[in-house]
Amino acid sequence: MRIVIHHHNKNNRKLFNNTGEKEKHQAQIDNLFSSSIEERKATVVDIKNVVIGDVTKKVAYVDLGIIPRLLHLMVQDNDCKWIIIESTIILGSLSKERQIMEKILQTQALPIVIKGLFHDDHDVVTASLRTLRNFYLSDLTPSEPLYEENSAGIIKLLQLLSRSRVHSEYATLILSNCCRNSEQQVILFSANAVDILKPLLEYKSEKILAPTLSCFATLAYKNGTIAEIIAKTEESGKTLVEIFGGMISRDKSLYLQFLAAKCLTYLCRTGVISSDRVLIRLKVMPTLARMCKGDNPPRIQYLAADILSYLLEDDQELQELAMYTNHLLRSISRYLKRTELDPDTFSYMKQGAFHVFAALCAHSETSRKKVTEIEPHIIKHVVRGLEDSNYKVKHAAANCLLSFSRSVQQLRTNLSDNEVWKPVWKILNEDKNISEELLTILSAVICNLVLDFSPARKSLLKVPILKFLSTLAQHESKSIQLNALWAYMDADFIMGLHGCNIVAALRSIILSNDYDKEILEQTLCVVLNMASAGVATKELMAADDDLLKAILTLMSCEKSGIQLAACRVVSNLISNMHEGASSRRHKLSELGIQKTLQSLISSCSDSNLFDM
Repeated sequence: MRIVIHHHNKNNRKLFNNTGEKEKHQAQIDNLFSSSIEERKATVVDIKNVVIGDVTKKVAYVDLGIIPRLLHLMVQDNDCKWIIIESTIILGSLSKERQIMEKILQTQALPIVIKGLFHDDHDVVTASLRTLRNFYLSDLTPSEPLYEENSAGIIKLLQLLSRSRVHSEYATLILSNCCRNSEQQVILFSANAVDILKPLLEYKSEKILAPTLSCFATLAYKNGTIAEIIAKTEESGKTLVEIFGGMISRDKSLYLQFLAAKCLTYLCRTGVISSDRVLIRLKVMPTLARMCKGDNPPRIQYLAADILSYLLEDDQELQELAMYTNHLLRSISRYLKRTELDPDTFSYMKQGAFHVFAALCAHSETSRKKVTEIEPHIIKHVVRGLEDSNYKVKHAAANCLLSFSRSVQQLRTNLSDNEVWKPVWKILNEDKNISEELLTILSAVICNLVLDFSPARKSLLKVPILKFLSTLAQHESKSIQLNALWAYMDADFIMGLHGCNIVAALRSIILSNDYDKEILEQTLCVVLNMASAGVATKELMAADDDLLKAILTLMSCEKSGIQLAACRVVSNLISNMHEGASSRRHKLSELGIQKTLQSLISSCSDSNLFDM
């Protein structure tokens, strides 16, 4: 493997106390290419002793070009294994600093360290594992290289689990951080990960137990097939579910209890464990709620809040049970006021709080009322969250707003008083890099804000919301399309004024043959609303031959929902409720409506069509 030596940064004088110090460090780096093994060995040991624990020195050495030289030694210096080991350890120490990790990933460091796992020497393998562990503690490190060459890196890590306690500790932590999608879950599972990992649950050491539990959680996350096998797997006469449950005990550390609860939460969410089980209702949920209390470390608090919100998300009974869990609401509300924390931790706390409130308030008006009683300024916090520079906080706040926007009472009071439409519209209008997930949530919020009993609808009409919805109606995401269409349905009071713009937005959907059935049916429902809005909109539609032909064609569609919606549109167009009905009937006759109707009468069995 060829290692490219880059020129070092010349603007590094400030990193050294004096010129002599800089020259000394430069000489050390130059000595890494000495012909003397002893000199190379002594140099890497000296550099290791200098950089470990000293961020300034790490940055200085990196700017002098140490990374490619270390990689050269790791690949080429086969004369002395200790040089390989020490070089690997230095690289691992450097990687702890995020700005240096970014530079490391621009080189061939990751595949070189992975290759070190296959070395014949035990100590080289250990050093490579330790450094790779440090790499994967960073969210910058890609997981894909471990899955290259028929997942050789993953398989090797699984093999190393049984070598020693140290190897088990490092390998499980790497595995828990490098499984990031369903394809990687399947690869890891197919490599017999469950059976290889389960004996590690017998260890007493948290350094092994914690990453092992994380591995099981990662495997089970949103994967019902793997989750079911995990739930049925046994170790030493107990199912893994029983083992996880047994770890939720006061004699275990808070973090181990959290990870066990996380495993069981993921199993529950896939459906392999019922949320009605005593284990979930009286152990997992109360344990996560207890971890949210303010006397626990902040990291445990926000981690527990995230998993608790995921457990509650789609289960109304658990939501109601959580509402009356002692202290939970007050504990979570305090998350939003922890300004004394460092910015990153405070951001995590806000995310956790918004997630829990979103889950608790998703379906129940009683819950929303209780939350606003405990935290009267919750919507003010949500507005601040929408304006937060941290994307994850913004996303969590949007999700919380969506739960509150489902309430008529909240729309008329808190959401109106705090003008939540302003930050929502600002994000939609100004954030050009908005994620699909956030756009889905905020477009759903818009659906609720434009309801006829929402005070925000008049304000939204003063901004180009219709033009924006027109764009969303043709978005590639089905969820976003449906939200835009629902917003049009909810905004039927504007059809008469803005029918032209809306017809233009929906026309392409009806004329296309590629749209999803649900999208097409909802589009026809919007058109039906438009046809009911007044003469101007009907005449606009009647003047569009291509649109009318497409609707007549859909009257013969084999999918009953689409067929029924198309028939209702036509029925409304020719209704005598608005003037001009006769001319519209004549237009449809010219386009062949009689033939279409005759065909329906002779072939259709849907009674709803004959009741129109």
